[in-house]
Amino acid sequence: MNAPDRRAEPWRDGDVLTVCATTFIGLAVIVAAWFGVSGTVSATRQAAWLNAGVAGFATAAGGLCLWLLRLRRAVGERRVALISLAPQEDPYVSALPEGSYMPASPDDAYVPAPQSDRHESAPQRQPYAPAPQRHAYEPTRTAGPPQRARPEDPTAPLQWVRAAGMARLHHPGCPLVAGKAVTPAGLDDGEPCGVCAA
Repeated sequence: MNAPDRRAEPWRDGDVLTVCATTFIGLAVIVAAWFGVSGTVSATRQAAWLNAGVAGFATAAGGLCLWLLRLRRAVGERRVALISLAPQEDPYVSALPEGSYMPASPDDAYVPAPQSDRHESAPQRQPYAPAPQRHAYEPTRTAGPPQRARPEDPTAPLQWVRAAGMARLHHPGCPLVAGKAVTPAGLDDGEPCGVCAA
């Protein structure tokens, strides 16, 4: 029989026991203080019971705070795991023959001469066939890991994309849209992502 995946649950058994114990002890002290205050008329004795009630509240609140801090840590660990996922292999690039590459632009599209024919001349350029034009509404796929490159002109407008089901806008190199079908979007189409807009 397989053991349940412990990563799927944000709290460990010890965390649940701690919050239950501190809440139970805190509530028991508060109830005892309430009965203690109601049975006396002396202000000094009522103040002592009031202090006990405050201590019970602090015990219960401290246990709940520890429980929520554990949840926050688990969410942070999952967020880091999501952002640092290994890039998936691009099926378009993996379909290329061994040793070939996909040029980023027509200026990069040259193939050096074979080793046996190589001499002191400049590399020979091969004709470059541009990719078919895509319509603005047609989804495109972003490639592998994000490359954080700054634009040459800092005043140039940034490009934004959005994947299906996403409410926020992302840069094309954002890790949250890596490998997803995206469509171009304008800045007035939504709010920028907090991960890639920084």
